[in-house]
Amino acid sequence: MIALLADAQAYYRFTYQSPVTPDSLTEDAMLIIYENGTGLARIKRPDGLLYEMRLSEQFAFKPAGSIDNRISIYEGGAPLSISGVTREIKPISFWFKLNTMSDHADPWLVAKDAKDSMAGNPFLSIELLDNTRLSDASFVLNYFTKKDPFFQNRFGPKPRGLLTPEEKKTRLIVLVVAQTYDKKIGPGTLVDARNVFNRFSDVAAFLGIKPVFDSVYGDRYNRTNILQAINKLKPTSRDIVVFWYSGHGFTEMNSTNRARRAMKYSFMDMLDPRQKPRPNPRDSALNIETVYDLVRKKGGRLNLVIGDCCNDEIIPKKKDTIPPSPKPKGPIPKWNWNNVYALFMKPRQSMMITAASQGQQAYADTVKGSVFTNFFLGSLAESLSPDVSSPDWKKIWKTAQLNTIERIRKARIVCPLPFQPKNVCQQIPPEPKIN
Repeated sequence: MIALLADAQAYYRFTYQSPVTPDSLTEDAMLIIYENGTGLARIKRPDGLLYEMRLSEQFAFKPAGSIDNRISIYEGGAPLSISGVTREIKPISFWFKLNTMSDHADPWLVAKDAKDSMAGNPFLSIELLDNTRLSDASFVLNYFTKKDPFFQNRFGPKPRGLLTPEEKKTRLIVLVVAQTYDKKIGPGTLVDARNVFNRFSDVAAFLGIKPVFDSVYGDRYNRTNILQAINKLKPTSRDIVVFWYSGHGFTEMNSTNRARRAMKYSFMDMLDPRQKPRPNPRDSALNIETVYDLVRKKGGRLNLVIGDCCNDEIIPKKKDTIPPSPKPKGPIPKWNWNNVYALFMKPRQSMMITAASQGQQAYADTVKGSVFTNFFLGSLAESLSPDVSSPDWKKIWKTAQLNTIERIRKARIVCPLPFQPKNVCQQIPPEPKIN
């Protein structure tokens, strides 16, 4: 079994002089940065205005045009007035810089956009918020109203927090397949495997249900072992089944085989990448939709089949990488019982999710792992936290899809395929299949 890693969300309080107002108002902001690079800012002004911005992580670029992976920028979207005197509000960006002593990103400055640090102001004060601070209702009410889910989930009526004896019989069955021996993508897929096991292990522990984990990677990675692992899955009608694939993939959109050509989702490349000369991946491929059908027919209550791999032509350079950005350090967040229960104990459905549409590659970095997997797990973590209400799997997927599209667009990756617009690569996770 692969060892587990823990991730966290970061909560900050900043004061600073606004870089976008003529009178440089001193603003007081509460910032939430989720582990997938998205976030939220609630900002107060001296005139009583309270406004909100959704945040998305953007790349910083060096003068020569390459990505500067020492810096993370959290760019504000369109501001939304929450309360107070209405006046013109312009978005701002929060810049973080790598601390080489801790390997985490520390707050650096606030700027009018994500392009020019010279047009920014340093923070006047910085406070990293811990769970004790976030449990102080008087502090939270400085930035959120009593009707906000952020406040309600922390200070509203307490959920029962216990499963019934029948619900406690539920098992959380997780099978992770990762192509870890490929030198190009191996570090990223290993991160994916660790993060997937970590997330679902935490869910099982939180609910008090039994985890059943299996994996196929390293020396065991081949089609025969993968099919055997799928065949070993024996869920009852109350169980949860998660199949997660991270590795190489391709499309058969130009195949002479009509049946394979009709399959729009990715084929998983299940050959050992160490074989020399490398055999044809088609000889041992398995389509993610085939896996979905196998898992769904086993009769589990909630089935999630997720494939993070390319879905383009078979070429030597696959599942490309992007430079990693440093992550802020924060506390391990407390989860909301109602949210965890709503996602894992209530649904009776099957859902297949893939990372790239036909003709597109999937991307990763060696620190955070695959871009889509990182966004999906981060969106899941956000949905489990007290920051939101009424989570569901389609919302989690949609957030991950939009963040993946934006992240790859902002990376400005030159695409080797001539049919891509302006020769810039895209990664658009397709609509999931839901039964």
